[in-house]
Amino acid sequence: MSSSQNVYKSWLNFFKADLQMKNDIASLMPQSTFFGDTTVERAADNLYNGIRDLKDDLLIAAGPFLGDQEKAFIENWARDAQMKVAEAGFDANKLHKAYMDTVGNMRPEFVQQVNSRVCGHTLSLAEGCSLDGAKTFNEILHNVHVYLERNNMIHEQFPSSQSISESVTVFGEQTDLTKQLEASLAPLCSIANASRQAGDTSIMSINDRSALVMIRDVGHATTFKVEQIENGQFSINYFIPKVTNEDMVKLLPGLNSMQNGMAFGNISVDQAHLGAATMTLAYNIPTDIFMPSVMQNIPDLDPSYKTAEEIIATELDANGISLFVNGNLDYVMSEHGNEAVLRGYENQYPGFIAQHVVDQCQGDFTRLPQGIMDSISRGEVFGFDNYQPDIGDSADIEFLEETLEFEN
Repeated sequence: MSSSQNVYKSWLNFFKADLQMKNDIASLMPQSTFFGDTTVERAADNLYNGIRDLKDDLLIAAGPFLGDQEKAFIENWARDAQMKVAEAGFDANKLHKAYMDTVGNMRPEFVQQVNSRVCGHTLSLAEGCSLDGAKTFNEILHNVHVYLERNNMIHEQFPSSQSISESVTVFGEQTDLTKQLEASLAPLCSIANASRQAGDTSIMSINDRSALVMIRDVGHATTFKVEQIENGQFSINYFIPKVTNEDMVKLLPGLNSMQNGMAFGNISVDQAHLGAATMTLAYNIPTDIFMPSVMQNIPDLDPSYKTAEEIIATELDANGISLFVNGNLDYVMSEHGNEAVLRGYENQYPGFIAQHVVDQCQGDFTRLPQGIMDSISRGEVFGFDNYQPDIGDSADIEFLEETLEFEN
């Protein structure tokens, strides 16, 4: 196994162990009131031994990424935490307080401190995963999680896949999810790098249900965590470490908080709209050129929020829209997406979108949504003049295949 594969495997192993450790943190919490000495004694023993187990699990899972100083910090935390549990004795309230003070608490100011320190691609591996200020295991674990999640210096050690764009790199294993994200972001990045001074994009596969995306120079180094949740829905959690234009960020969908120059948010979409939602979110997060002091010197710069339809219609070139269509066919074929591509691109590239949709249908025109068929009937697209197709008629399908006009 190559060194890059070892790094990637260790990174994946941490995130698997991370979920279990979070469950263990919750299971160790004693109740503030117990019924009988036996119950409180058992809870005290569980907490004392659980602290040791948490320490061992974290050192194993994150060990490859931690320096001697961080490992010693974790060892010292465990020793001090067990001492406080022992001092609490079998007093239920004191035991609960010892748990909160050593294991369970997560102070908002510590989260803010970590977010300020771990901001993406400028973080140096030489700085290490500093745990300074952490008081509980929950805080230590959060610190390590954020360090591994957002540190592109680590991600760049992963094996990478051949990309469809010089602006996007996929690290780790290719999955259907990373392919869709790549197809959505690649055409945008090639345009936005120039027009909005955005940087390159990294996509890191965690498993077939989740992935991380980091976009350089967009809010410094904005991170998306894309995760399949339930009923075919996907959540996109985003973290913007540097808000360069508050008015623009306030327009972002799902914005949860914006303070101290950073912003957090979450949106939920179905798979058909995942690519369009990711592209739209990435496009509308301001880069440095949208700082008010800079914008005043660029009169043509437009800070308004743009929908997927507007981005597709005004920003993507022929190659970009080709990539987007091929990677997001379900969106393009949907009523919402159909509206975007037909309105935005038929005027600039007559028949271009139609050709790609037809190619993807592979002769099965029953997949064409009613909106496209209505447009054909009205002669608005595809170069047809008042033709009334009857879906399912082989002669009509042959007519479509033979007379489709394609200009580029």
